[in-house]
Amino acid sequence: MAAKDNIFYLTMYGWLYRSDPVAALVFLGGSPVRANFLTSLSRAAHSDNVNALTMMNVRNTAQDYGLISRLMHWLIALSIIALISMGWYMARLSDEDVLYWRLLDLHELIGLQLLLLVPLKFVWLYFSPNPSYSSGLASWERHIARVVHILFLMMMAVIPFSGFLFVASNGEPIELYGVITIPDIAQFSRSVRDTLSDIHYYLSYTCAGLIMLHVSAALKHHFMDVHSSLRRMTF
Repeated sequence: MAAKDNIFYLTMYGWLYRSDPVAALVFLGGSPVRANFLTSLSRAAHSDNVNALTMMNVRNTAQDYGLISRLMHWLIALSIIALISMGWYMARLSDEDVLYWRLLDLHELIGLQLLLLVPLKFVWLYFSPNPSYSSGLASWERHIARVVHILFLMMMAVIPFSGFLFVASNGEPIELYGVITIPDIAQFSRSVRDTLSDIHYYLSYTCAGLIMLHVSAALKHHFMDVHSSLRRMTF
């Protein structure tokens, strides 16, 4: 009986919504089986989400990104955004500020995580190549996307590695939270360390610009061009 009531109220709600959305909302809010109706919708949505995750391939296919690529994409993306944000903020703090050193420890810790993730990303790309670009992209958009993607891969490797070399060439090991120790692997001259610092600094801000370009393009494709580029990388 409840199922039939749900179908009845769903049908009536759909009919009313097309003619008078306000009346439809009043009807739904006053129905005696509203709780059952909303529960059914919630269960259906939950079931769809579970089925979507279950059916998602672990590896990439010719048309879609797999689960591993999506997880790596968001872990690396969030790490890079956090690192650039912290670096930008720390540059405005005095090295006598306690917050500066706390953020520096966190910055170095996330940087080490990124340094470990990037090789895994390259290995995964070798065994599971990215799918082809969406068919909705114009030819010039595909060329730009390819160039931006190559630049991202280069920066994901160079930025954390240059930061690691700068930290690990200070002449003494560095402890992070008393748990992780960055060893002193070399003692570079001041000029070499300045060069590493400049590479790390300028490439980070270049990467920030590419991120804004990438996000803008993804939103354009999703809302204006209305194709699946963004949906292929979400869960």
